[in-house]
Amino acid sequence: MRERLGYSKQNGSWLSSKTTRLIMYERIIIDPEIQHGKPVIRGTRVPVTRILAGLAGMMTFDEICQAYEVTVEDIQAAVNYAEELVEQETHHPLPMG
Repeated sequence: MRERLGYSKQNGSWLSSKTTRLIMYERIIIDPEIQHGKPVIRGTRVPVTRILAGLAGMMTFDEICQAYEVTVEDIQAAVNYAEELVEQETHHPLPMG
């Protein structure tokens, strides 16, 4: 299995998936008192889904940072969080018919 690497703009180096996961968990929180328990960027009320929707809508990292007052590392953590959820998902093929 190939180890995933994430780029850290802060120190200009590539990080292992384990390090990336730790950073993700430092930046993403789930608290029932904030946004009804949806995952948000720590220290904000910005849901991870809003960050992902911005990326899907072709917003640049800089635009997202300005619009939601988050950092590039927060955006990367949101993407890593979504990736991990998809990786854990069990997929069932649809019947052909």
